[in-house]
Amino acid sequence: MLAGFRFKEYEMNQEGVVTGYQVIWGDEQVATLEYRSHTWIGAIVKDINIITKRDKSVMRVAGWIIHELKG
Repeated sequence: MLAGFRFKEYEMNQEGVVTGYQVIWGDEQVATLEYRSHTWIGAIVKDINIITKRDKSVMRVAGWIIHELKG
C-alpha cells in the first residue's frame, strides 16, 4: 500500500515477475500500472481523458499516479 492506494497484482510474465498492477482506492480501480518494452506505463482517467506516463522507474510512475489522483 502506498499513500492509501493498493497495488493489486494482476499480470505476470513467464518468469513469474509481476508486469501489471491494478491501482485500487477504497474498493474502486482508479489506475493501471504495466510493464511493456522495458518501460513502466501508468494510466489514469482524468475528467474524460486517459492520461499516461512512461518511465523506466516503477516508483516514479507510481508516484506520478498518486500525485495526479490526490492533486
